[in-house]
Amino acid sequence: MTTRRRAPLFAAGAACGVAILLGAAAADGQTAPGADAPAVQSGAPAPAPAEGTEPFDVTDLIRKLRHRELTPEQRAAALDPSKRMYAFAPVIGYKPSSGVLIGVAGNIAFFRGDPQTTRISSTVASLTFSSLKQTSLSAKFALFGRDDRWALDGDNRAQWTSQNTYGLGTTTEPADQVNMKFDYFRLYNTAYYKVYGRPLAGVGFHYNAHTSVEPGKDAEAGWSESPYVTYSNTHGFPLDSQTSAGTSVNLRLDTRDNAINPDRGWLGSVSYRPFFKGFLGGASTWQELDLDARTYRALDAGRRHKLAFWFWGGRVTLPFLYDVEMHIRLLLALPLLIVAELVVNQRLGPTVRAFVTRGVIPDAARARFDALIGSAMRLRNSITAEVLLIAFVYIVGVGFIWRTQMALDVATWYGAHADGRLHPSLAGWWMGCVSLPVFQFLLLRWYFRLLIWVRFLWQVSRLELTLVPTHPDRSGGLGFLGLVGHAFVPLLLAQGTILAGTIANRIFYAGAKLPEFKVEMIGLVAVMLFAVLGPLLVFTPKLAAAKRTGLGEYGALAQRYVREFDRKWLRGGAPADEPLVGSADIQSLADLGNSFEVVKGMRLAPFTLQTVLQLAVVTLVPVVPLTLTMISLEELLTQVLRMVF
Repeated sequence: MTTRRRAPLFAAGAACGVAILLGAAAADGQTAPGADAPAVQSGAPAPAPAEGTEPFDVTDLIRKLRHRELTPEQRAAALDPSKRMYAFAPVIGYKPSSGVLIGVAGNIAFFRGDPQTTRISSTVASLTFSSLKQTSLSAKFALFGRDDRWALDGDNRAQWTSQNTYGLGTTTEPADQVNMKFDYFRLYNTAYYKVYGRPLAGVGFHYNAHTSVEPGKDAEAGWSESPYVTYSNTHGFPLDSQTSAGTSVNLRLDTRDNAINPDRGWLGSVSYRPFFKGFLGGASTWQELDLDARTYRALDAGRRHKLAFWFWGGRVTLPFLYDVEMHIRLLLALPLLIVAELVVNQRLGPTVRAFVTRGVIPDAARARFDALIGSAMRLRNSITAEVLLIAFVYIVGVGFIWRTQMALDVATWYGAHADGRLHPSLAGWWMGCVSLPVFQFLLLRWYFRLLIWVRFLWQVSRLELTLVPTHPDRSGGLGFLGLVGHAFVPLLLAQGTILAGTIANRIFYAGAKLPEFKVEMIGLVAVMLFAVLGPLLVFTPKLAAAKRTGLGEYGALAQRYVREFDRKWLRGGAPADEPLVGSADIQSLADLGNSFEVVKGMRLAPFTLQTVLQLAVVTLVPVVPLTLTMISLEELLTQVLRMVF
């Protein structure tokens, strides 16, 4: 029967099971993320299992059936950490890619220092044969020096195998497969040294060789059109063998209490691997960046059931940290949309009340005006409208427009394009189902609220308004509406940052140039100005009518006044004792002329050209930094200094 402290022997058996799984994966010619290093166990003792949950392995079962219990001496010898621990097991399995798989796997585990301060070292090896004439030999090791001051990791393989290939990407169909035979040799070895505290830093050597590449079973007919041949010919690679060799820089932090069967702690590692053309026969120069993070959470008090979290990432054309468009959308545009809601709510309330306080709405229309305000508020707070917006976001916004029109046609962290469609990664599904819909919902809700504002202003324009043609704002008393445009500045900035992020990604990762987006920039300015200032044009008919009426009325008044003035002062109609100098008639004539000029200069829209230019500039400000993609900062400063001096 296994005792509670037989964790090392139990761990060795578990490592053997891992070796069986990895050996099967190796027979298929593929490596699981993070499989470069075998599982290793910390020297710290594992937590004692809960009462009644002692581990029970195969050897315990055999002894129990044979009624042969361990003697105290045998039990003590099994628990001696100074001795090496061995485990061997047959490998038996089946996979469609390999057929029936048989072989043997073994594990050797030992401590090179005090088990309390030194992790267990282990070596895992396997030899397998398959019914599809595949042979795989693998040897992996993880060695730790005394007190974990240094470590050696190795993943070495030799395979004489075959594999179905489908080409690059995740969108190929089973009918696209082409079987390929090849010999594969892999040497991945890394040396680590403790730099400070727990982190380990190291350098490594990495070598991959695919040799004797030829068409496999039933693949001769389609071999010349296979993805492997097409890709190799496109990039000038030899068809019969390809090699990659390089070095690596690595950093690893492992706080797990037990790497084979961990209960708590974290594992984090970063590996940057440059491969060089010509180095040991390398066919090309390329780079690889691997990120690995793992942690564990117990699901019960006995810690027999655990939930493991494993993040693994590599390098794509557009990695997450470099996705300018997404960061701008979620870190800049999204907060601006929220700020815009606060600013607009604060500014629109006084603007709406100004219709009444300035006497634009006569008393007879006050009840109707209040009803329009209530209708707009109900529509703004409508749950039905927001549910429809959410449905539109998922069906049209994310499901069609973004996937087919906005996503980059390169390999990205959120997916890859093929057959004219975006095929999301797991991170892409989260973005498409959570992050992007939240952003698009807030953006569409703003468009919806602009429509409510348009509807309200149009309904107000249908009321009987009291407009004064001689009002100094030259808008009949509606000049206060022109200030509303500045309340939408955060919204315009948000739209500008969205466009800037979209253009930036296409410049950095799709080879585009800033001048190619002139139509988009002009179109955005036109659309946003129309959305913000366009609603005010509903008052144009009222303003035009007030201007015509004012010109007619003040024209008639001026005609009557100047006739009286002419008769009095030019035709001898003035009393002899009334002096011309200081007469109020002269000032009245001037005032009347000024009033007529005000009516004549009355605008047909309650905003100025200056407001239009200001809002246009605000919209394009976020795009300005992208000019540095056309001219360096040094050249730009030189040109500015030349113009100034």
